[in-house]
Amino acid sequence: MWDVATGRMRHRFTGLGDPQAVVFGTSGHTVASADFDGRVRMWDTVTGRVRSTHGGQNEPVMVRFSPDRRTYAVVRTDGFVQLRETATGRLRHTFKDAEAVRDDVTFSPDGRTLAVPGSDDTVRLWDTASGAARTPVPAGHRGGGATRLALSADGRTLVTSSIRDPDVRVQRLPDDHPRSTLSGPAGTHIAGMTFSPDGHAVATVRQGPATQGSVQLWDARTGEPSAGFPLDSDPALRAEEPNVTILRLGAVAFSASGSALAAIRGRNRAVEVRDIATGLLRRTRSLGVADTALFGRDGTRLAVVSRDGTVRIWDLATGALHTALTGRSGPVRAAAFTADGRTLAVVMVGGDDEQVTLFDAASDHALRTVGPGDGILSSVAFSSDGRTLVTVGNRNVKTWDTRTGLLRNSFTAGTGVESPAFSPDGRTLAVTSVIGVQLWDLATGQVRITVPTRSPEAVTFSPDGRTLAVGTYGSVELWRVDLPDPTHAIRTVCEAVDATLSPAQLSRYLHRQSARNDCRPAAIQK
Repeated sequence: MWDVATGRMRHRFTGLGDPQAVVFGTSGHTVASADFDGRVRMWDTVTGRVRSTHGGQNEPVMVRFSPDRRTYAVVRTDGFVQLRETATGRLRHTFKDAEAVRDDVTFSPDGRTLAVPGSDDTVRLWDTASGAARTPVPAGHRGGGATRLALSADGRTLVTSSIRDPDVRVQRLPDDHPRSTLSGPAGTHIAGMTFSPDGHAVATVRQGPATQGSVQLWDARTGEPSAGFPLDSDPALRAEEPNVTILRLGAVAFSASGSALAAIRGRNRAVEVRDIATGLLRRTRSLGVADTALFGRDGTRLAVVSRDGTVRIWDLATGALHTALTGRSGPVRAAAFTADGRTLAVVMVGGDDEQVTLFDAASDHALRTVGPGDGILSSVAFSSDGRTLVTVGNRNVKTWDTRTGLLRNSFTAGTGVESPAFSPDGRTLAVTSVIGVQLWDLATGQVRITVPTRSPEAVTFSPDGRTLAVGTYGSVELWRVDLPDPTHAIRTVCEAVDATLSPAQLSRYLHRQSARNDCRPAAIQK
C-alpha cells in the first residue's frame, strides 16, 4: 500500500499465496485481498494487520468484489460461482454452471447483476439479491467465447470481447418479464393467436375443459380483454365430456379492415365464421367432419382439414369451395397458410417420416411435397414473402424454397424446438423450447435472443416485429424484442461513431448491403 502524495510505501501485506484481487473497503480503513486458495483476508490499513480471514479451499479461477465492496464473487474451477459477504465470509448464493470456467466475472455498476462468461460462448447472468438466473446471452464471438465483460449502469447492456475475435460486441439484454400478460384460466392452452394489422389487438383461441374453451379479443396495449365468446356455439357440444380436455374446431384471424374473425363449430356441426367483437354470424357452411380449421392471414380464406385427409379451402369472399386430398389419413399434425393465402401447407400424422404437402388454395391441386426425413414433424411455417417454408422435427430446423421444394438450410437445436414463427422481415425465426423462446438469426444460424418464458406453446410476431406474443399456461405473454433491420442498425452505428467507414470496414461489416448504406451524410439523412 502506497502513499500517492509522496510515493512512499505504507505497508506490505505478507503471508499471501497468490492474490487474485484486492480492493479497499467503503471507508478506506480496510483492504480486502482474495487469494488463489479461496481465502479472503481483511487488513487494517492503519496497522497493516489482518482483521479476519474467511473462505475455503475453492480453487478459484477469478475473484471479483461488488461495486459497494460488501460482497465478492468467486468462480471455481468446477464452474460453480459463489457469492459471499465481504465482512463475514457468509455464503449468500451458489450459482451452478459447469460451463463457467473462464477467467472473468463482472458485476453491474449497481451490483444487482453478476455476469460470467462460459466456455460455450454464452454469458450467464444472475440476480445477486435473489440468486435467480436471468436470461443467458449468446456472446456471438467468432472462434471462441467471451473472455472480458462489462455491464452498463442499468444492467441492460452487455459488452464482450474475446482473444480469438478482434471485434467488441455490444448488445442489449432481453427483458426478464413480459410487457403484459393476457391471462387465462388454469387447465387451458393457447391453440391459436394472431395480431391485428395495426398491432393494437390480439385474438386468441383457448382450448380446455368443456366449459373453458373460448375465443377472446384483447387490447395489446393494455392487456385487457375487449370481447369473446365460447368456442362452441351449440350448448349440446359444450356439454360433451365436461371433465376431459376437448380439441374443438377453432381459428382466429383479422380481415384487411381490422375486423376480428373466428371460425368455430356451430349448430348441427356446421362451420360458423363470426365477428369476435360483435358475435354476429358472417357465414356458415356444412363441411362434414372437420378436425382443424385455419384462416389465411387476411381472413379471406378458411382451410378445414379432416382426419380422412380431405382438405377444404373455403373462399369467404366468393363462397367458392375447393376440395383436395393429402393422400394420408389421421389427425392433422400442422398446417400453415402463406401470407397472401395462395398456398397451404399440411402435415398429416402417419408413417415414420412425415411429409409436407403444399396446395394451391385457388384450386384443388397439390403443388408439391417436401419430405424432411426427420421422422415426426411438429410444426411448419412460411416466411412473410411465402418463398421460404420452415419445418421442425426431432431437434432439426430446416428451411425450404417453396417454388422448387429444395432444401436451403438446416440447423440442429440443442434441445427440442417447436412452433416456428418468422419475423416480418424474414431474417429471424422464433421457436419454442424448454428453456424459453429462441430467436435465431437465419443468416448465421446463431441464437440472437432467448426469451425466458416457461412452457411456451405458440409464438407469433406483431406486424412491426417489435412485440413477441407467446402462448403459455393458457395465457399470452407479450414481450418487447429489439430486432433492428440492417439499414436502421447501420444508421445507428454511423451516428454513434460520427465517421465514415473505411473501405475495409465496409467490406467486412456491410458486404451484404449496397454502397448507399455507408456513413455518408446522404445515407444518414435517409
